[in-house]
Amino acid sequence: MNKKDTLKLLALGSLAGLPVMKTYCSGLSNSPNIILIICDDLNDAVEGFGGHPQAVTPNIESLAIQGMRFVNAESNAPVSGPSRASMLTGLYPHTTGYFGYNFNKDHWRFNPVLKKSVTFLDYFKDHGYKVIGTGKIFHNSQEEWNVWDEFGAKPSWGPWAWDGTSDTVYAHGQLNPWANAAVHQDFADKYDIGDQFGPLGNIPDIPPDPEKGIPGYKGWRLYHLPFRYVNDDDRDLMPDELNAEWAAEKLSESFDKPFLMCIGMNRPHEPMFAPQKYFDMFPLDKIILAPVREDDLDDCADVLTRPPFQVGMRGHQRYRYFMKTGGIDMMKRWTQAYLANIAFLDEQIGKVLAALRSSRYAENTYVFLVSDNGYHMGEKSYLFKNSVWEESCRIPFIVAGPGVLKGTVCDQPVSLIDIYPTFMDICGMSDEPNKNTNHQYLDGHSVKPLLSDPSANPWGGPDAALSVVASIDRLKMGEPGKVERQHYSLRTKKYRYVLCNDGEEELYDHDIDPYEWKNLASDPRYTGIKTDLQNKLMKMLER
Repeated sequence: MNKKDTLKLLALGSLAGLPVMKTYCSGLSNSPNIILIICDDLNDAVEGFGGHPQAVTPNIESLAIQGMRFVNAESNAPVSGPSRASMLTGLYPHTTGYFGYNFNKDHWRFNPVLKKSVTFLDYFKDHGYKVIGTGKIFHNSQEEWNVWDEFGAKPSWGPWAWDGTSDTVYAHGQLNPWANAAVHQDFADKYDIGDQFGPLGNIPDIPPDPEKGIPGYKGWRLYHLPFRYVNDDDRDLMPDELNAEWAAEKLSESFDKPFLMCIGMNRPHEPMFAPQKYFDMFPLDKIILAPVREDDLDDCADVLTRPPFQVGMRGHQRYRYFMKTGGIDMMKRWTQAYLANIAFLDEQIGKVLAALRSSRYAENTYVFLVSDNGYHMGEKSYLFKNSVWEESCRIPFIVAGPGVLKGTVCDQPVSLIDIYPTFMDICGMSDEPNKNTNHQYLDGHSVKPLLSDPSANPWGGPDAALSVVASIDRLKMGEPGKVERQHYSLRTKKYRYVLCNDGEEELYDHDIDPYEWKNLASDPRYTGIKTDLQNKLMKMLER
């Protein structure tokens, strides 16, 4: 549904003297349910998405077989804070100016546009839905608890190591011998506890340090309490296991109205700890590393690959440090941990899907599975998210439910911005969410027409998906970033075009270069294509 169609529907509702919401609510009992499963830092290492060849995700694959996989889906800002704020409100980062600068401290509601934006959670609740959730939906510490009718486990990437001094997790102070990758102190001080990974059975043992006032502690910590661990079969549940258990329990209950259930899985976000059996699925001597080309960065934009690095684009430093301190062995251990945590995640998703299949809601529920952003596994000598390139921007995107053409692959570029209008469309809602607040129209388009037959039904949105990475420009609390000062990445079915804030460009032809090794921006044979893509980008940035 586009903006013109929405206005027409609103006008018709006004002429009839009946609000659109009342028309919708009269048939509420027959409205479909929605389950949104959003994963944290899950890239295309998912079976059927062409990512890492050793990925083991049978449950996600089973969902795709029962529905449609969008293989050219993008995160609109490939790092959690701005990505989730954009998805929840249905507004592009360039619409709001919330690009991600200092997003861990600069709450998204401080933004002058976002502070009055209606999230799809609020909207569905106002339209008679039961809105329930568990895990990480908002960015951590930026939750709005009042939107939920019921909520399960709070978000956490734990269990954590702890030094015994306070309720904070142990991030710095020494080597981390319990992790497969022993991250050295100078690296830990520069980065954070997220660089730890390993089997859950590698119990942290922090020795006392009287000079620093550290009493020491042996064991794990979760939700500010001791995490009981005897062995992998006799222990407390991890956050994503709690999410799956809670969701399964809810699906066994009887609700008196349709529901929107959001399940925010915390994995594979670091620190990447999981039971040993998942690591055993990926023996170190069999690990395949992501392909890395030594000269890959030579033709990339200087502003993206040379100091001072862009906000949050720490992947180059991180990759170089890993290679310097541990080399190939370090990368194999990290890759093993990432794949192990995805396998762990997949099993939890499988529990939710099994509960849905056996529930009374099985025939009238749509399931959406997405990630907030992708993640480099070493490609482009980069080990992180928040880049303008494929591995960071591309995400898994699966939809299954009533009327969805089963086992279908759709290559139409879509993005998280399309979640909100799709939810509205499949539930028969036509009211404009922000008409009484900031008067902002939703930026995305419903993918519903594609779900029944992508080859026959027209797509109402653009033929490219847009992502953005924030610049290093300093901003005051709540101050919107300038549109022209950010770095943009545009993905069509065939090309990725990158435009940096200093005018540098990158262009990749995915038909012949899936790893984005050859920048074609300066190739005269692609001048016309580059100009066309730049025009598309500029049109999408128009407000």
